[in-house]
Amino acid sequence: MRKKSLFVFLIILSVSIFSNVFVKEEMVYFTFEVDAEQVYLAGNFNNWSTTSTEMEFKDGVWVVALELEPGEYQYKFVVNGEKWVEDPNAPSYVDDGYGGENGAFKLVLQDGSLVIEPIGKLMEKENGAEEYEINKERKDTIFVDEEGYVVIRYYNPDADYVMIAGDFNNWDAESDEMYGLGDGWWEAILELEPGEYQYKFVVNGEEWVEDPNAFAYVPDGFGGKNSVLKVCRGGESLIVKAPETVVEGKKEIPLGVSVVDGKVYFKVEKREATKAFLAGSFNNWDSQAIEMKNVDGYWQVSMELNPGKYQYKYVFLINGNQVWQEDPNAPGYVPDGYGGKNGAFELVLEGGNLVIKKSENSSKSSVNLSGIYNFTVTYKYDSTTLIKGIGFSNKLSLIFKPSDELEFSIGYSGANIEYGVINFKVDKWNIMAHYNLPVDLPFNGIQSGVYLSFAGVFVDLGAESGAVPFIIGARYSDFSLLYGDFYDRNGILLGYNFSIFDADVELYGGYFFNLGELGFYCEAKSNDWNTTLQYFKNKFAMDLSLFNWDLVTDFSIIDLSYNISMYIPVVKNYKIFGGYSHTNLSDKYNFGLLYDTDYTLGLKARMENSNIYFDIFGKVVF
Repeated sequence: MRKKSLFVFLIILSVSIFSNVFVKEEMVYFTFEVDAEQVYLAGNFNNWSTTSTEMEFKDGVWVVALELEPGEYQYKFVVNGEKWVEDPNAPSYVDDGYGGENGAFKLVLQDGSLVIEPIGKLMEKENGAEEYEINKERKDTIFVDEEGYVVIRYYNPDADYVMIAGDFNNWDAESDEMYGLGDGWWEAILELEPGEYQYKFVVNGEEWVEDPNAFAYVPDGFGGKNSVLKVCRGGESLIVKAPETVVEGKKEIPLGVSVVDGKVYFKVEKREATKAFLAGSFNNWDSQAIEMKNVDGYWQVSMELNPGKYQYKYVFLINGNQVWQEDPNAPGYVPDGYGGKNGAFELVLEGGNLVIKKSENSSKSSVNLSGIYNFTVTYKYDSTTLIKGIGFSNKLSLIFKPSDELEFSIGYSGANIEYGVINFKVDKWNIMAHYNLPVDLPFNGIQSGVYLSFAGVFVDLGAESGAVPFIIGARYSDFSLLYGDFYDRNGILLGYNFSIFDADVELYGGYFFNLGELGFYCEAKSNDWNTTLQYFKNKFAMDLSLFNWDLVTDFSIIDLSYNISMYIPVVKNYKIFGGYSHTNLSDKYNFGLLYDTDYTLGLKARMENSNIYFDIFGKVVF
C-alpha cells in the first residue's frame, strides 16, 4: 500500500501548490485573480447564494476564508453580480449540469489537520486543451458490450488481484475490482456516460500501472502516464475511441451551430446580454437549464447530441428581462407558433462523424418575415334552416425583422389596422414607437406612445387630450420599481424576480392612489407547469398550465361575476375544452374540440341567451 499512499500524497501535494483553494490555520481560503468591481463566492456550502459570501480584494487578489466541516464541496465565482466564472485553478472539476464545470474538492481530516483532496478530474492546461499520446501499438481490449457497459481487459498472469482506479471513481483504488477470466486475463465492467476518462490499474494493491492497450496516454504529473479513453454516442449505442489530439490550443468555433470534436457547439453574439441560455427540443425548452459562457465577447456552449432533428432558441437576460431570440446564423428555421421562428437543424452520422444539415422542413429565408393569421366563421342554430351563417372575422399579424436591432410589427383586424410597432435595440438602448398596443408590463400600460429604455431605466410616454400619460421605472438585478399616471390609474409597483422549487417567479405588488386599491401580479414558470395570478380593480384572474392541462379563470368581488375555461389533452395534438361565464345578466356555456400542430383548427359550440352558436376557428403561423 506504500505506492498507493505515495500516489495520493503527490496528488494532494500538487493540488496544494497549484490550486486557488488552500487550508491555513483550519480555515479554507478561496482566492481568485480577476479584474472586477465585485466578486462573490457561491457553492453548495451556502446553497449557491450569489450574494451571501463576498470576497475581499487584497494585494491584487480576491480572497475569502471560510470555516468548513470535512465533506465534498463545489463552487464558482460570481463576478460583478451577474457572470458565473469557474475557477481556472480549482483542485479538481465536476460537471455543473449546464455545459460547464464547477470547482470541486474534498475536505478531509488527516492527523488532526484539514487537507484538500480532488474529487473530480484534475486541472487541465491553461489553454483548455490536452495533448494526447496516441497508442498505435494497442490491441483491441476495450469495447462496449450489448448492455451498454464499457469493458476493459488487462493481461497480467502474475497478479493475485487487480483493481481499476480513475477519474470516474475519484481515483479510489479499492472500489472497482477487476474479474479474473483465467489464463492471466482480468476484466473491468464500467457504467460510463459519454466523456473522456483517465485511469490506471492497481495490481495487488500496490503497483499502479497504465493500460498497455489504452487508446492514448497523458502525463500523470508524477513522471508516469495515465491511460485515456473516450466514450461517445454512435447512433443509438455507445462507442469507445481515442480522444482527439489537440496541439494548437482551442479551436475556433464558428457562429451558429457546428460540430467540433464530436460535440455540438452553439455560438452567438449578444453584447448587451448579462446572461445567456440555450433552450430547445433537446431539453424540453427549459429557459435556464443550459447556461452559456461568455468567451471573448461571444456566448457559446457545447453539448453531446444523438443524431436527429432539433429546434432551438437563445434566451438572453437583458436589463433584468428574459428575451427569447432565434439564432441569426441558424442552419434553417421553422415557425415557433408565436409569430417568430426557431432555429432548426438535423444531426446525421456520416462516415462515423456527426454532420449538421438543414432540416428538411426548415427554411433559410433572408427576408425575415413571419406572421400569424387567425380566422373565425360563426353559425347560428335556426329552427327553420337549422344552420345559418352570420359572420366571418379574421386577424393578421406580421413581423418584419431586417436585422437583430430593428423590428416592424403590424396587426390587421379585417381590413383595418389594429396596431403597429417599430422597435429598435442597440447595445443597452431600446426605442419603441407603439400604436394601440401597450408595452408588456405587469398591468396593461399606455396604449399608444413612445417607449425608451437604457441600462435598466425606462420611460413610456403617451399622448392624450389635455394630458400626457406616462410610466417610468428602473430594473436592477432582480428588483424593479415602476410609477405611472395614465388613464384611470395612478400608482406605484415594486417587483422582484426569484427562483423556488425549480420555478422562475416574477412578483409585483403595488398601490393605486386614485383608486385607493392594492394591486398584485405573479407569474411562475417551470418545466412542467406555469401560472399567472393577478388582482386588480377588485378582480382576481388566474391562468394555469399543468402537463398540457390549461385552466383560465377570473372572478369579480364587486358583482360576483366569473369566467372559467379548461383545456384537456385527449390524444396527440387534440384537446377538448369547455367554459362557463356568469354575470348578473346572463349565463354562457361553450365546449368544443381543438387540433393543434403546425397550425390550429377548432370547433366550438356556444349557448348564449337561449341562442346556440357554432364557431369554426383556426390559426396559421408562417
